[in-house]
Amino acid sequence: MARPTSKRSFWDRELQVVASSSFESTRLLGLLILLASLVMIALSGWLASQAQAKGWLFARSQTLSVATLAELQTLEPARMLRLEEWQTAAPLFETLVQVGERPGEFEPGLAQSWLVEEGGKVWTFTLREGVFFHNGQRLTAQAVVQWLEHLCGGERPNPYLWSQFPYIAASLGGKRPLLERVQAVDERRVRFTLRRPLADFLEVLAAPAWGVVSPASYQEGGFVPIGTGPYQLVEWRPGQRLSLRLFSGYWREKPQIERLLLLSLPPAQLRVRELRRGNVDIALDLPLEQIERLEREGRIKIQTGPSRGLVAVAPNCSHRPFSDLRGRLALQYALPKREIYRRFCLERGQVGGDIFSPLSWARSKHLKSPEYSPHKAKRLFDRVYGSQQGPRHLSLIYRRYNSLLEEPQRLANFLSQRLGELGLAVSTYPLEEEEYNLALRSGQYDLVLRLESWPWVDPATELNLSWAWAPGLNRLYNPANYYSNRLSLLGEGARFVGLQAEREAAYAEVQEKLAQDGVALNLAWTEIYHGCGLKVANLVSNRWGLLDLGAVVVEE
Repeated sequence: MARPTSKRSFWDRELQVVASSSFESTRLLGLLILLASLVMIALSGWLASQAQAKGWLFARSQTLSVATLAELQTLEPARMLRLEEWQTAAPLFETLVQVGERPGEFEPGLAQSWLVEEGGKVWTFTLREGVFFHNGQRLTAQAVVQWLEHLCGGERPNPYLWSQFPYIAASLGGKRPLLERVQAVDERRVRFTLRRPLADFLEVLAAPAWGVVSPASYQEGGFVPIGTGPYQLVEWRPGQRLSLRLFSGYWREKPQIERLLLLSLPPAQLRVRELRRGNVDIALDLPLEQIERLEREGRIKIQTGPSRGLVAVAPNCSHRPFSDLRGRLALQYALPKREIYRRFCLERGQVGGDIFSPLSWARSKHLKSPEYSPHKAKRLFDRVYGSQQGPRHLSLIYRRYNSLLEEPQRLANFLSQRLGELGLAVSTYPLEEEEYNLALRSGQYDLVLRLESWPWVDPATELNLSWAWAPGLNRLYNPANYYSNRLSLLGEGARFVGLQAEREAAYAEVQEKLAQDGVALNLAWTEIYHGCGLKVANLVSNRWGLLDLGAVVVEE
């Protein structure tokens, strides 16, 4: 009797084919089936034993699996550059202070309190008692100082060593480095001495890049991630996955989830596919094009946090045409922001304006960006190029995988077409992460299409991550390759004044100066979306948009 087609296995199909030709072949296949069954039984037992011994294969009920855009090439917080990278390190490390619920507010972290002296030049942090690193070492002031010596080059920091730690260099570096000394006052108190009063010092220290790391992490064989967070390392395969387990000595209330498995899946279609199939519980940074479709399906919950995605174009100001103010202003007039917002951002967010996001307390309420005018743009470009004959070639680079768009090439082609109508021949180049960063550092480009998610909430984070304070410093954060002494002085002034009203006025001047110089061309601010299974609950994020994976529960 024929077997139901829908129930056929691979071995059933093979058996039916061979049976028509030879009875002896059928007996052979029967033996093969029996052998395969025995192998599968043995393999299942071996996998179960490996799950317990090695910790890389976990029971579904104990493990929360997360698909992330981050490529997981480093686990050292100070070397990380983007929000999606900080997200992967968040369960491992904690900072001295943490962001509060409202912009400009900060709460105790590993430091239970702090004292500000000498008008903002001296900051003394008192550490909590009973906090341990994952290796059992107690958190002490001396341990914090030893960690900072690896980042800053000793008790008296050496800013020339900071280039490998971009956020620290952007925050405390520049022509006149800010950090003068870090010292242990006693077992629980750490003192930072600055060369000048710094109003945004808490904003700086609350960034995930300042996650406190055990001195034992720095070994001859490389960096080992040992923090104080709720989870500790089990296995890390760079560029592939990160396996974590609950830290039994965690000082706060312990999470309900025993294990975390973070998978590196940069292509958006892979994160969406694995989420649909139920192979992951959470998929971070879902592309805008997929959100409406997933919402209609009803099988996935969509979560959005307070962070914002940036859609922007940055001109390289180190050579023509954008070294000329007229070229930068021409670019401002050349691109239709509202059409880009409607067609590519699907009206999920806001049309772009100044450099600060709609969530930032420092955002200017009166600044207006130039309206779309191709006639003005062409006239200005013609003046920049003068009597030059032949095509005017430009290159536009962008990250192939990003946190916002599944097909960034569509937007890149649209920009190329619009600029082509003005007499510019624009070639587009989608780049992998390493190639993209190399191009930014070398300056081998004319335009950068930026599709990124940042913690766009506090001006210190926004400005420090976007604009270098001196030529050649942190070029990765300054894709415009632009420096203005006036802008630098304005930015420093905004950081060093103490009163909130004065800081707001100073940052307003910074934004006006950037607008006058035609440097910041933000096209849109979009929402950041994550997806999760229907049984996943309590998916919350802090003010910067970092998810608290330790707070997640999976309902039965």
